Formats: sequence, C-alpha cells, structure tokens
Amino acid sequence: DDLVVVAAPRLLKEFTDDPAQPGGTTTLQFTLSHDELAAGDATGIGFTDDLDAVLSGLAAVGLPQADVCGAGSQISGTSTLSFSGGSLAPGEECTFAVILQVPAGAAVGSYANTTSAVSATVAGVETTGSSASGQLMIAGLVLGKEFTDDPALPGGTATLRFTIENLSAAEAATDIVFQDALSGVLGGLAASGLPLADVCGAGSSLAGLSANTLLSFQGGSLGPGASCQFDVMLDVPAAAPSGSYPNTTSGFRAFIGGSNVFFPNAADQLEVSAERLALSKEFTDDPVAPGGTATLRFTVTNLDPSLAATGISFTDDLDAALAGWTAVGLPAADICGVGSQIAGTGLLSFTGGSLPPGGSCTFDVVTQVPATVSVGARVTNLTSVPSGSMSGLPVTGAPGSDDLAVEALGFSKSFTGPATPGGRTTLSFVVQNLSAGSGVAGLAFTDDLEAVLAGMRAVGLPAVDVCGAGSEFAGTSLLSLRDGALGPGESCTIEVEVEVPASAAPGSYANVTSELFVAGVPSAAPATAPLEVEAAAAPAAIPASTPLGSLLLVLMITAAAAWVLRIQR
Repeated sequence: DDLVVVAAPRLLKEFTDDPAQPGGTTTLQFTLSHDELAAGDATGIGFTDDLDAVLSGLAAVGLPQADVCGAGSQISGTSTLSFSGGSLAPGEECTFAVILQVPAGAAVGSYANTTSAVSATVAGVETTGSSASGQLMIAGLVLGKEFTDDPALPGGTATLRFTIENLSAAEAATDIVFQDALSGVLGGLAASGLPLADVCGAGSSLAGLSANTLLSFQGGSLGPGASCQFDVMLDVPAAAPSGSYPNTTSGFRAFIGGSNVFFPNAADQLEVSAERLALSKEFTDDPVAPGGTATLRFTVTNLDPSLAATGISFTDDLDAALAGWTAVGLPAADICGVGSQIAGTGLLSFTGGSLPPGGSCTFDVVTQVPATVSVGARVTNLTSVPSGSMSGLPVTGAPGSDDLAVEALGFSKSFTGPATPGGRTTLSFVVQNLSAGSGVAGLAFTDDLEAVLAGMRAVGLPAVDVCGAGSEFAGTSLLSLRDGALGPGESCTIEVEVEVPASAAPGSYANVTSELFVAGVPSAAPATAPLEVEAAAAPAAIPASTPLGSLLLVLMITAAAAWVLRIQR
C-alpha cells in the first residue's frame, strides 16, 4: 500500500520597505505556496496575524481585499489580520500585501511579528502548517542627501547637501556616523574645503580621506526631534562624460537608548552635463517650389539658469544637404548678442553669440533652393554641434535639424479685373500636380470670403467633378474643395462667381486660402490674391437740349441692357 502524507501550504512574510518611520506606513507582504508534489488542491486556507501584539497601535489600512489567493479568498481586519478562503493547486503560489499604519509614538527598534499556524484542507484532510515570522524595523534617524545645483559642468563644481533628522520624540541620538565614497560615483570626483567641524552637534566633523574622494562623517549628535544640515563642495573632473551618476552613502548608524542601531542610507544622483545650449531650426514657409526661396529660422537657447554663455558658434552646410542650395542676403551682424554674425552661402557659419542665463535669440536666413531639386522631395538639413563657454568652461548642445519640403503641387488663385460695390467678380483657383510620375488624391482646401469682406458671398455652388471625378466645391461665405484628384502632370481650374457687398469701400483686399491638403497632410502653401474694388462709374449727363424722343430712346436702351445683364447673371 502507499502512505500518503499531506501538508498545509507554506507561508512566508516580509516587511518590504522598512525601516519605517513613526507615524508613517510600511508594507507587509505575504506569500503562500503549495508543494508541487502535494496529493491534491489546498482549499479553505487561513491564518491570522495579531499586529497590535507586535506594536501597540500598529494597524492595517485599506482592507478588506478580496480574491487575493483564489476566488472567494479574503484578507480583512485592522489590528488583527484574518485571511480565509484561500485555494491553491499543487505547485501554485500567491502573493498579496497589506499597508500598515505605524503609530506616531512608536519607539525606535526591531519588532518581531509572527502569524498563527496556517490551516487548510488538502485531499480531504484537515491540515495545519507552520507560522511565519518577520522583523519590523522602526527608524529613529533619517539621512537625506541632495545635489542642490546640478547638472554640473565637467571641470566645474557641485554642492552636496546632507540632512540628518532625529524623529524620536524621546530618545537622543549620539555617535552618528556615515561614509560617502565619491570615487565610486565618478572617477576623480573629490571634495574641497574639508574638514568641516561641528556640523551636526559639538565635536562632529566631516573629513575627507583618500585625497578627499571618501567623505567620513563622525561624532554627530541630535536631541529628540532635532535635525542638522550641512553642505560640501565637490570638484567635478574636467573629463567627466555627461550622464547621471547614482551616489549612496554607507554605514549610517547611531547609538540610541544604549544600542548601536543601523538606519537606511541616503541616495541621490549627480547629473553632469556639458550640454547647456539648445539649437533648433525650422523652415517657416515650406513646401517651396523648385527654384524658389525658403526661410530658415534658427533659435539658440542658454539652458543654464545662472550662467551666461559666450562664444557660441555652429555651422550649417546647405550645399551638403542639397547641391546648389545657398543662402542670400548674408552676412548679418549682431543677431544674437553684440559681435555675433552669420555669414556664408553654401556653408553657413554662426560665430560670436552670447546669451544671458536662460536667454534665447531667434534669427532668419533666406535660402535659394536650386531649380533642379526633385518635385516632392524632402531634404534633411542638420547643423553642426553648437559650442560655447560658461565661466571659462566649454559647453555644447545637440545639433538642430529640420526637413525642407519641396512642393509636389502648385496652388494659386486670382480674381478677374477690378470689381465694384454690389457687383460680381470671378474667383479662379488652379491646382497643379507637378509630378510627372505619380497621381495624387484627397486634395482639399478652404477659402474664407467673409474674412476678406463682410458679406462677400459665392453663388452657383455646389459644383461637382471640378478637380477630378467625385470632387466637390461648395459653400457660400466659406468655400471648400474636397476629394480632389489629379493624375501625373495634370491640373484643374475651379471658377466661382463672387458677389461683392454693396457696402464695400474701394481698395485692395488680400484673400488667402488655407494650405492645400493631401489626405489631411499640408502639401502646398496657401494661395494668395488681392481683390481690387473700385468705385462704380457715375452715369453720363444728358444735355438739356436733347429732344424728348431721343431721351426716351436712351432710357429704353438702358433698361434693355440692364435686363440682358440680369439674364446673364
């Protein structure tokens, strides 16, 4: 026969984030596991945990929690935790956590916490397993550290600030010590101005060992509820690469209540960066036609909030990005501080820039795009790395980059000759597919007539198939083309009659469309045309000597002409 041995699941517990602070919270984590060779499923798993017996006032928050270890399981309670209804198959385990509130008056020390035995039913047999234990640490001292003025420049300095707090309301802390290995953070990082005396109680000191690459704090003392703070200056090696360097103290301990107690160490990251300049660039008026001009806008920014930047320079090789691409109208002076200049044609060179802390400057360069550039091309234009200096130390930044878009579409508009108040004019739009090899679909644009002249309206719309089969041009005060399509090299002309309001004053009125879109993507610059409005001509005077019959004939001809004009409209 076979002897079958059954056992309850195994329980483990751990305070995952202690030492906890008086008045703070800590996380108690439970793990239940069922042996993979078990004779059957474990059901009805349960245990209890008396928190108040560990530390008076220690209580759970956020309970109950359901289904933490199988459907129907639950952990509940405040001062006493109760887990019930758990279920596990052979080889399974479950983990769940409870947040505990530490009483504000908790004394510093270590507190043992042990659960009841675990009970369960396995293969129809009631079983009892072992209890689980863990140690809750209550901290009385807190050590903090912070690099207060990073990012630091390579070759510059950084300020490291330490703060020690005694959270105990009753116990004094004496013989406080800790160490901080700076060389383990960054090779060559060292302190200056040491030793420092009486920084945290009489007789305390911060000294430097191993050529000031190891900080040693000794002899600190703090009364109940007291704190201290002190700074040390660090010299950053000139060859330090830009980056983030974690720094953690070690051996933080003190005598409290006659016992030598270790506490959590402090950590922070030293940020080192020579990248204090930001350079951006943008083509403000592309897409551009082959042979046209494009405006290139540069913006240089000093990212440092406290140091001025001088000697800023960079280059931009237009000809390397696109053969024959040149700048026009240069050099330009004093564009980013007195003495600064941008010069060149195919190769732009910016020199002598200066910026105050946190300052920036923006300037434009007009460029001539070669007529031989491919229709629809996108040309990536990248500057060099910008460079300069701050307090005599070199600084850099990331290159600036943008793409120049070359038009694949032509888009223009025009009005017929001068209009008169209350009259009409013809507005024409021309859309061209400049590519000889591929068609384009999803063409769309809008034109706001109301923005030109209040009361200006289009008549005779909508119109269909005006720019490819299925296209439509519609609207009255806001005109819109949708679903336009053109084959390779094709073009379309859209004409619409526009009524000029009778109240329009003589003058020239700019009319600008939206960009021309292809499937929702801007693909050509807005089209622009002026609407010229002139005063209506005064009627010719009729001489008093004109015979009555002739006068009637003139009136009849005038009326007939007006009627014909109305029919035409």
